[in-house]
Amino acid sequence: SLEESIASIRGEGEAMRRSLRTDSLTQLCSRAFVIRILENSLANALASGRALAVVMADLDHFKRINDNHGHLIGDRILEDVARRMESGARTTDVLGRYGGEEFILIFDNTTLETASALAERIRARVAADPVQKGAINLQVTLSLGVAEARSGDTVESLLTRADSALYAAKNAGRNCVRTETEVGELQMPAPGD
Repeated sequence: SLEESIASIRGEGEAMRRSLRTDSLTQLCSRAFVIRILENSLANALASGRALAVVMADLDHFKRINDNHGHLIGDRILEDVARRMESGARTTDVLGRYGGEEFILIFDNTTLETASALAERIRARVAADPVQKGAINLQVTLSLGVAEARSGDTVESLLTRADSALYAAKNAGRNCVRTETEVGELQMPAPGD
């Protein structure tokens, strides 16, 4: 009985650790876990001189999907998009849900140019076919922003540049990839876009 109780507690502890690492909806890394991975990856990249790139991705016009079709359909769309993003990523890449309809990708040992090409591949995978959920058939797209780690970077500074590139993609008409080198005068998109 004592052994069974200990085994049960261990099992519950592992389930709790897994739930802290994994986003319950998409089954991608949770925000907290992907940020922890980024902290470690950035420290290792800066110490070793290896390249590291980060991509911020946002599902275009997601508020409209929720408003027009409901949050349950929105959830199914997020799950499908997560699977499509995974299919476009390499096995060594880390993909997490950053929040809402935002995702983060960590490309270790990857230059800005290569990360941009990978982001384009992921964008194309998401946009390739409409997402079908019952009678609903929706074309969904992603906007993506790419930044490469620099000497002296923090997680915050790297994510800020990737986020600025993401907003540049949104301002360029959405459904595209922009790098931090393509960020010009930014105008923030309207809330919910």
